[in-house]
Amino acid sequence: MTAQVGIYFDRSGKASQVMQDAGERALRIVHDAQAVAAKLAGEADGALRELRALGELVVEIAGMVDIPVSEVKAAIARAKTTPAAPGGERPDVEVVEEQEPVAGLGAGPADVGELRDWEPDGALAGE
Repeated sequence: MTAQVGIYFDRSGKASQVMQDAGERALRIVHDAQAVAAKLAGEADGALRELRALGELVVEIAGMVDIPVSEVKAAIARAKTTPAAPGGERPDVEVVEEQEPVAGLGAGPADVGELRDWEPDGALAGE
């Protein structure tokens, strides 16, 4: 009976740590995605600003990209206030379509203990 109590505390503590680690990784992933999305949105705004600078009317730009005139105006305004990278160009952003799962980042049950000094031993199954 004492062994079962020990297993309970051990496994519940490890489960909490696994969930905390996963939450931290998820926050980093979301933060990185937000940064990339912001750069891409800035480049999209810059493209509309360039169309306007080439003499296109806001109404014509809205028709070209199929968004409301108010969104074109807002994008042009944002582009005027967004600082450009050195040299006047916006930084290149690599858009990654698909990636292989990174070990330790939720690839499945087999990787649960790889960042820790323990391995799941199945001791709770059928005890």
